Amino acid sequence: LVLDEGTSALDNLTEHAVMETLNGLKKEITIILIAHRLNTVKNCDNIFFLKNGELNDEGSFDKLIKNNRSFREIAE
Repeated sequence: LVLDEGTSALDNLTEHAVMETLNGLKKEITIILIAHRLNTVKNCDNIFFLKNGELNDEGSFDKLIKNNRSFREIAE
């Protein structure tokens, strides 16, 4: 399943419901999310962080917050 900015036009309540559903499915299928909102990717197993169109870093949300200054600045 691929979602390219799949939650960008949703209100917070609907986005939460969609993300809960996706979190329940992630053990059964591979889900690729493309998102600008970090809340959308917070529970992903692996995040590929792009900066200026290039891969800047990858890892869990917590790893990127801890080790990547650019990611951390966006998250704050």
